[in-house]
Amino acid sequence: MIDQGQPLAFPQIEAARGLLTYIARLNRRMGCGRPQEPTPFEVYTYPYQGTTEQNQASSQLPPNNCWIPIIIVNGADNNAMRNLVTNLTMYEHAPTAIIDIQAHDTDPFYEQPMLIENTWVVSYFIEPRTFFLQRFDLNVTESGQVAVTNLDLIQDDMTTVADYVKDEQFLADFEFTRTLVHEALRNDPVLAAMDNAMPLATKPPDEYHCFAGECPIGNLFTDAARWKVQADVAIINAGGVRGPGWDAGEIHVSDMWAALPFANMLCEATVSGLSLVRLFNYSTSMAAYENRYVQDADRFMQVSGVRVTYNTKLPSSGRLIAVDIWDDEKQEYAPVERLKLYKLATSSWECSGFYPFNELLGANLTMEGEIPASTTEELMQDVVGQYLAQLNTDGISYNASIQGRLVNNTDALEPMDWDQTESSCSSRTYWVQKLLTCMECPSTERVDFSQDITLTGESNVDQAVPFEATLLNGENFTVKVIPKSVPSWVTGDKESSVTLRPSETHSFKFQANAVRLDAGTAQATVSFAIQDGGSFPGCGGNDVDFQVSMRVAPTPELNKPENIVIAGFVLMGIVCITAISFSLWLFLHSDSRTVKARQPELYFVFFTGCLVLSLSILPLSIADDLDSWDGRNKACMAIPWLLFTGFNMTISSLYAKLWRINKIFFVGVRYRRIAVTVKDALVVFGSIFVVNLCILLVWTIVDPLQWEIRNVPGEPWNRYGSCSDFGPAGRAMFGLAFALTAINLCLAAFQAFKARKISDDYSESRQLAFAVLTTFQIIIVSVPILFLISEDNPDAKYLLQVLIIFAVCMSLMLAVFIPILRQYWDGLNQHRPSTRVSVSGILNPRAHGGMFSSDGDLRSDLTSLKDRPRSSTFSASNLRNSGIVTANQNCDHPMNDKASGVEAMKSKDTILEEQTPGHEQPSDDHLSRSCHSIASPTDTEDSANVSA
Repeated sequence: MIDQGQPLAFPQIEAARGLLTYIARLNRRMGCGRPQEPTPFEVYTYPYQGTTEQNQASSQLPPNNCWIPIIIVNGADNNAMRNLVTNLTMYEHAPTAIIDIQAHDTDPFYEQPMLIENTWVVSYFIEPRTFFLQRFDLNVTESGQVAVTNLDLIQDDMTTVADYVKDEQFLADFEFTRTLVHEALRNDPVLAAMDNAMPLATKPPDEYHCFAGECPIGNLFTDAARWKVQADVAIINAGGVRGPGWDAGEIHVSDMWAALPFANMLCEATVSGLSLVRLFNYSTSMAAYENRYVQDADRFMQVSGVRVTYNTKLPSSGRLIAVDIWDDEKQEYAPVERLKLYKLATSSWECSGFYPFNELLGANLTMEGEIPASTTEELMQDVVGQYLAQLNTDGISYNASIQGRLVNNTDALEPMDWDQTESSCSSRTYWVQKLLTCMECPSTERVDFSQDITLTGESNVDQAVPFEATLLNGENFTVKVIPKSVPSWVTGDKESSVTLRPSETHSFKFQANAVRLDAGTAQATVSFAIQDGGSFPGCGGNDVDFQVSMRVAPTPELNKPENIVIAGFVLMGIVCITAISFSLWLFLHSDSRTVKARQPELYFVFFTGCLVLSLSILPLSIADDLDSWDGRNKACMAIPWLLFTGFNMTISSLYAKLWRINKIFFVGVRYRRIAVTVKDALVVFGSIFVVNLCILLVWTIVDPLQWEIRNVPGEPWNRYGSCSDFGPAGRAMFGLAFALTAINLCLAAFQAFKARKISDDYSESRQLAFAVLTTFQIIIVSVPILFLISEDNPDAKYLLQVLIIFAVCMSLMLAVFIPILRQYWDGLNQHRPSTRVSVSGILNPRAHGGMFSSDGDLRSDLTSLKDRPRSSTFSASNLRNSGIVTANQNCDHPMNDKASGVEAMKSKDTILEEQTPGHEQPSDDHLSRSCHSIASPTDTEDSANVSA
């Protein structure tokens, strides 16, 4: 079984099974293996002694033989070999052995003989100068059956073959070969001479220069072949030319046979440019371009008279870039012509035995003028000798150098594509089978309509306007025309076809209706295709057409927001500028105590959400004005993306801040050490954001919003646009997105309600609660009104939508930012020192009516402290009696830049630490030494700040 460059497919496996079945039938017919009739065993060989009589005698098989089938595989790759082994070893008439002799790509699993089922399998690569022998151990059973009990693979260097394999047959073959060698050495005349040396072509097993690109020995053999038959192009496969080359000086016959050690004859053919391109396209696609022997490397062609450009970086399906033929007259290369015939010279191996080149130069040459390959009686070696001798006679020495015949241009990215079929011919070409080419149709410019048509009509009025168009055939051949393109508002002879003889006319009848046309002038083209140009079947030629225009009376415009859109853009701009300005202010003042204390990370997210939410005004404003339906559909889907994403970012950031504040202040009666970081709050925000993103993504992919135009009930001429054309899946996604937004808002409102009693001294909870509850009120009041407005009143609906978005964004941003700005300016206007008390412990809330209760002793003690003079020393016992762990010392000094008190609580990592029971209370002296200087008053008066 020979692979011939293709994977071992099922047809080859079926062929092998057929042979195995036939051999089994022969064995049964001869009674092989019958118990009552033991089979005599005899090893039969085919002696080859080099004479015709002996060869003919050896070809006669002895009668009544029993056969042991062995399959030899050439060129199987990994998958093909496994497929072959799997199928044949499980066959009922399995072979005795499967031997792969081209195993350079085969699975190493078969490198050593192994028994699979009842079949021996081995795979190796036959290398030059290496001796290979498969030795089978045969056993004849008592029943007369012959079985192979073992298979040994013997391989050795050809010069050091072991004595135990040198049987009589080996010695006879070796002696015969020696005789031929001696005869060749005695008959090695000088053919010619060269001034320069012929470079090395091959040096097994690692150097195969002709496989990687152009090589001088390949140039010599192709130049000689082209010279001999005066061909335009010559080729030879890279695997045929080889050898060590030769030194400058005399060239012997043995040098020729070392360069081409095959008795190949000269072969010639006449091919078209198309066939030549096909040949080189296959060659460049299959070649390996490596300086070593790999499978299909010999598909690469050495050339003469042609320059082949390819790109090895392109896919193997198409690497051929250009084919240029040498012009002897102009002494330059010219692009190959598709239909031009070229004479090609090569060796008999390419013409008759080397698949698929034997078919490309034989059965595939079907174009008009092509001549399949034929073999001459001259050996390629003799042709090369004659060519070199002729050069010497002319006083020329052959130039054994690289001449740029094979060019690898890795910058060229557009491969040649000359394959054409009848189905690939365009409307302006027709198929010529004998040329395998789509030929251009003759001109049909004089087949035309007499004039264009202009009509009038009224929009939304169902009234047909008849008209005629006359076609004239001014060509000197018959044409057949059929309608090709007719606008939807034109009806008439759409299905009919007309055949026109030269100078004949025909009138086509049509009707136009403007009922579905918009106001203005509608223009369209009515075109006919020339289907048959007389003797050019299938020829489309030039399409013949005429213009038809319909002037349509005006109709009511589409109801859509117009001038009011300007107000929407203004409000959107206000929100965007406000959000960017507030964010920029926070960024520029991020080092201030006021900004640091309020977790600016979440505020940046908050203002970004307001910005995104305000941008939803943009698609609301422009959806009606976009020209394409696709753009309107995308604008529709952008609205929920911006609306839900921006609102959820805004509310979830407020929810995260309120959740963090409540986490700190309501951890329980007795406090343990707890860290609530900004990262924790961001996790809360991120969870809501990711869920919202997933819902919107699924909505967009499965069932996005679609733009549709609807008629006002009872007014078919009055229309309006709406983003509401979506199915059940879209409604489900809208419900999920709305539910998530509602839950997010409710959770934020709950956290705001929970934080309503926390003093502003310790957090911004009150302003956040105010922002959330304000948003909640706006939505509760405005959304029902939005649903009450009719869809056919776009101005009112648009204005209310824009006002809701503007009110939500501005109320949120102002409610959050103004207190920050106020506290910041209050801190800047504070110019006098104040008495500050740092409290590192907290009263028992149960004993004083709740945490930081206004009715507790702590509040009264702190109030009394405010009334003291600025330079006063307070007793620690006064505060300790109220349950305070630490007190202050005399702190009469200016404000510093260290944040403590409320600022410490509002920093990125807020920590509450429980007082360990039984812990000894610190002394007054110790407490006085740990007094802090706090610079965070909220007014111009002395204040006492409590640090949790």
